[in-house]
Amino acid sequence: PRRRSDNEAMTAPDQAEPAGRLVADFEESGLGWFWETDADGRLRYLSEPIARALGRERAELIGRRFEELLLVEQGDDEEARPALGFHLSSRFPFSDLLVAPNGRSEMCWSLAGRPSFDAVGRFLGFRGIGLALGEQQRAEIQTSRLAAVDSLTGLANRARMRAMLDEALGNAASRKEGCGLFMIDLDRFKQVNDTLGHPI
Repeated sequence: PRRRSDNEAMTAPDQAEPAGRLVADFEESGLGWFWETDADGRLRYLSEPIARALGRERAELIGRRFEELLLVEQGDDEEARPALGFHLSSRFPFSDLLVAPNGRSEMCWSLAGRPSFDAVGRFLGFRGIGLALGEQQRAEIQTSRLAAVDSLTGLANRARMRAMLDEALGNAASRKEGCGLFMIDLDRFKQVNDTLGHPI
């Protein structure tokens, strides 16, 4: 067979082997791990090192609901912060979501995920990455998250809402589907605020 020159493009099988080694090396480094769910939020793939960190065999975790294994780290606004299940059901990209193993708060990871769709726009599930965090990185993410939320309600502020709307429109355009925006107006909000105060 003819030997491939250095200038010729690598075929998909040629590329798959080094890519697989890179993924394996990254997973074994302990710096991060990969995950994938189906459309119902059940795990289809989970890196072996994270299974070990959870104290389980990877085979027994496949098919489990992802949100059963990880808890979103809580803070002062814990009632306002959505759970992992909410993010997975939203079919919307997310990043810098601080999570810990269920029942173990000494470990912390930053979770990111993107929804995947087939050629006709059907939702297939999520694919993502988890990154191990040190105390300083954890504090930096919490600080940046606070800059994106309203301090009174814990909800996304104007800048974060604009970014979310841009992402939603881009996501809908790539799937060739529409999306909706619902607006709720509170009557006499200023009167309530002036007489009863911010907490009410």
